[in-house]
Amino acid sequence: MFNILAIIANPQPSSSLGDQAFFLPKFSSSKTLLDLLATALMVAVVLTLAPLPSLHSFSWGQFSMVLVFNIWVTVSFAFLCDLLRPFLLKVSRAHARYYAIAIFLLVVAVCSIMGAWLQSYIWWHSLSWQSVFSRLFINLIIAFFLSSSVMYYLYIREQLVIRHRSEWVARTQSLQSKIRPHFLFNAMSNLRGLIQIDPNKAEEAISDLSALFRASLNAKGEVPIEEEIALCDRYLALEKLRLGDRLTVSWDLPSSDAMYDINIPSLTLQPLLENAVYHGVESRIEPSTITIRLENSDGEVRIVVKNPFITKTHSNKLSNGIALANTRERLQAYYGPSALLSTSSVDNMFTVYISYPEQTWNLGIAEMDE
Repeated sequence: MFNILAIIANPQPSSSLGDQAFFLPKFSSSKTLLDLLATALMVAVVLTLAPLPSLHSFSWGQFSMVLVFNIWVTVSFAFLCDLLRPFLLKVSRAHARYYAIAIFLLVVAVCSIMGAWLQSYIWWHSLSWQSVFSRLFINLIIAFFLSSSVMYYLYIREQLVIRHRSEWVARTQSLQSKIRPHFLFNAMSNLRGLIQIDPNKAEEAISDLSALFRASLNAKGEVPIEEEIALCDRYLALEKLRLGDRLTVSWDLPSSDAMYDINIPSLTLQPLLENAVYHGVESRIEPSTITIRLENSDGEVRIVVKNPFITKTHSNKLSNGIALANTRERLQAYYGPSALLSTSSVDNMFTVYISYPEQTWNLGIAEMDE
């Protein structure tokens, strides 16, 4: 009924997790409200059919009254829960469940009394308070067991969300820890080589290297695609100082407006470019061009990275597959089986293809606990 995967795939900072994983959904959401009304319809069918000795006794008039009453109760309950949501978030989960049950019982009581009064007013008959309280008692008993069961289910759902998020954070942090030492080692090697080749230019690389270190050590969840591209530019500038004219880069990007809502797991592109430099450009004497193409359409982000290589050298170096394997696992950890990373080698040109769903419903830029 409720989208758990959206919360798991886009974990929130600890300060906002309580709202996103709160056991009561936001009923102002059109989908949640439709689910609630569908539940009211099913309950109305059960309450109408349960006391009947046979289907021949079914009355559409009775069913209509029960359905209207259920819709009245559910909509009122949804409105009050959304109105009191800030208060319910502040109290303990146990107290919030009790308050939610109390709100539901209060709504049922008020709607039962108002419904009895409206019936007497419309049909011009005297109001029997004895029958009203008798019916109210039955309604409250049914409402108590129904609301208690639903609140328990929603509470278990919340615990499932929190547990899945913890597992997700542990998995992505494990994958991130595999990238950091590899990345930092190569970055330090770059700086050492640059100092030996051209000490005067080494100072230019310090700020870029500092930014790379900071990004590697603080990589958390998803980042805007433009931030990832800026980080790649710093890395490529550092390699350009070392490799000179042997390295050229071609970016094929959509407009800034088209990229505005695109996010990507931090340090996804940079390891692929590092892979292209070490396993492609360095293996060739002649100038080499790394091409990066990015596009987003039909709710999907697609990235293609191409670099030339010498077949024998490239295949030997690629046997480790650290960058590619970790990138593939991280994409699938974020976006599930719909994320794809594939490679191909044709005519001494190595291509990495990435695709993953564009999360237009993204709940915010993810931050993983350090």
